Amino acid sequence: MGARRKFSAEYKRESVAMLDAPGVTVSQIATDLGIGAGLLGCWRRELRRQRSRLLWAMGAPGMKS
Repeated sequence: MGARRKFSAEYKRESVAMLDAPGVTVSQIATDLGIGAGLLGCWRRELRRQRSRLLWAMGAPGMKS
């Protein structure tokens, strides 16, 4: 087995941002990056949770306290 790879927070954000392009799929982007689609999906969920917590902490409109 190979060594476990580490990815920076910036790399994860940039990878997830690629999913915003029209007509692309998680599988396509993951293949292009040489990672598993499940890993990319985990990063997307992780970033969504972080954004949600940040908005909630800031008291953004529409976020219940």
